[in-house]
Amino acid sequence: MISAWLRAALGLFLMLGLLCVFANAQGFSPVNASISSVSGPVVLSGGAGRPGVAAARGVSLSPGNVIDTTGGGRAVIALTDGSMVVIQPGSLVTLKDFRQAGSLRELFEIWIGQVRVKINHFAGRPNPYRMNSPTASIAVRGTEFSITVDSTGETKVVVFEGAVEVMSLSNPSQAVLVETGQGVIVAPGFGFQFFTPSARDLDDRAGNGKTPQSADRDQQTPRAQAGTYDRYIAGLESLDGLPLLLRYNAMPEAYLDSAENPAYATAFRSPEARLYFLPSLQGTPESLENPLGTGEVGNLPTNFALSSQFSAYVPLDKGKFVIGASATGSYFNNVTGSTAGAQVDPGDLGPIPSLGSIVSSGKSTSRFFDGSLSIAAKSGNNSFGLQAETLRGNGSLTSTTPDPDEPGQILQDSLVRSDILQTRLTLGFKRDLTPRHTLGLFARYGFIDARTQDAFTLLKGVPQPLAQTDSPGHSTEIGIRLRGQISGKLFYGAEAAWFGLSLQDAFATGGALASQQRDREHRESAGVGIGYTPWRRTILASDFAFGLSDIGAVRTQSGSGLLLQNGIADYHFASLHVALQRQIGSRFFVLGSYLNVWQGNKLSYSVFPDSSGDAQPLSDSLFSTSPSSYLSARHLSDFGGGMRISRDLLVQYLFSTDYGFSSSSHTLMLRYTFHSSKE
Repeated sequence: MISAWLRAALGLFLMLGLLCVFANAQGFSPVNASISSVSGPVVLSGGAGRPGVAAARGVSLSPGNVIDTTGGGRAVIALTDGSMVVIQPGSLVTLKDFRQAGSLRELFEIWIGQVRVKINHFAGRPNPYRMNSPTASIAVRGTEFSITVDSTGETKVVVFEGAVEVMSLSNPSQAVLVETGQGVIVAPGFGFQFFTPSARDLDDRAGNGKTPQSADRDQQTPRAQAGTYDRYIAGLESLDGLPLLLRYNAMPEAYLDSAENPAYATAFRSPEARLYFLPSLQGTPESLENPLGTGEVGNLPTNFALSSQFSAYVPLDKGKFVIGASATGSYFNNVTGSTAGAQVDPGDLGPIPSLGSIVSSGKSTSRFFDGSLSIAAKSGNNSFGLQAETLRGNGSLTSTTPDPDEPGQILQDSLVRSDILQTRLTLGFKRDLTPRHTLGLFARYGFIDARTQDAFTLLKGVPQPLAQTDSPGHSTEIGIRLRGQISGKLFYGAEAAWFGLSLQDAFATGGALASQQRDREHRESAGVGIGYTPWRRTILASDFAFGLSDIGAVRTQSGSGLLLQNGIADYHFASLHVALQRQIGSRFFVLGSYLNVWQGNKLSYSVFPDSSGDAQPLSDSLFSTSPSSYLSARHLSDFGGGMRISRDLLVQYLFSTDYGFSSSSHTLMLRYTFHSSKE
């Protein structure tokens, strides 16, 4: 009896031993991988620089293989240990050394897109793998989860079952454990942001293959915060706006990039829209500029400004095409006070003891509407875009000067109205040189029609001759941008542009002889910038830029063709910009920036008598006879902070100063992002 029990125990012991050996063999034997299913266009290549072929079911895979589904396809990889990887459309994945029989296999690296992963257990023991993205490393030991990576490297991990360990590559000493029903976001330069997955995130476990990618990316980068603000304070074509526009070159931002070059709109993988609301307050400036100078939209000295912008992008045909639309409305209001000596001819008024002390008060209002339509198409690594844009604006300027000799009486009173219409067409091209480096080119041509005219001018109540200026013309712009990621902490960006403007002004100056002037401007600019994340939740940005502009003007008398005035203005600048942004907790951030500008100008012009013997200089919105018109502030800073109230709503305050060159401004930015209901 005892002998029988001993034989039974020995047999059971041997069986358990065999199971353990078998389990060990399964756990640490080399693993093979193959494509188990393919739908749509999927490209399989042997690695960087090697030609790709169409992926097919049953093909065996090796470390170093690159699987590309950016054409809209979908692929499923099966491993011999029972694990599975689903590569969704719009993705680029490199297989790593998954065959090694070590304690932690490197499965793949995802550069962009989305994958669903299911790691199989055997006999209840862990099955260790590691996956990498540009910003995170994900370690698993048997679970089911998804990884989503956008074009900035931001990584979103959602766990359906089990647990994963996520480590930030910018700070490898920091890691978090993400469990069932949880999600975490790792953005370049930021810490871990936990979130509760949406129904759409959790439904993706069913493998429906529909994985639209959000172009919102939580965009808490310095460029995203400053970019929209710059759109209104820098101006579309103003000289002094160049140093402001050439900041944050290394920071990608889908909406701003698509507005400049429509080919970048292919970054939107799901329907998405964004609404901005920007009220701004500024102290009263010391002098009043032209309320609607040609090409100077948005660069106005304002006491109060209100701007709103709505942009939307919708992908079609599985992301092969993207259509976009944008609408912007702006209102500017000035109340000013300035010395009026330059506006009054003493010869008309008789002796005035203290002309320089005469103070005029004025008010200017301007309204602008900008609308655009765009379409972008993607073919392999190349994207193409076309955008049509129109701008309409009108403004008015009232000016009143009191009579110093008769208190309570008006010396001069006037009202000037302005209108502008600008239409632009933009062709864009973008190429993904590698998963981390992108090259973009654009060419833009615009038509301009502007008019400024006096509604009335009264001098001691007596109507004066009215003046009018018509300024039709056209503009041309060509630009190039190279941007990429050197490492998990270091980003770079470089851009260069050439701009040309031609205006044919027609002056009708009241009682004076009519004249016309041809204005020409050529401008070249370039900038290079870096972004660096030295510490967790901290982003540093630095940019160097330079540019030069040549303006020429020739004015002739209408009819006779007599030369009345010619001039040349040269402007050049170099700028250095530094900025710091720091995230505080999961919702708040603060930022500060400093821009130093070195600039110079050279102005020369000559004035000749007309057919009646009179000679007087004349300025217009492009060519000014005042050297100070070509100079801007030398030191500028932005300070502020913001809060992400929810995933879609962001609020930010910005204080901007040029250290006494003009009045400081206070801007509040409200931004709401609309996502697809499936997202």
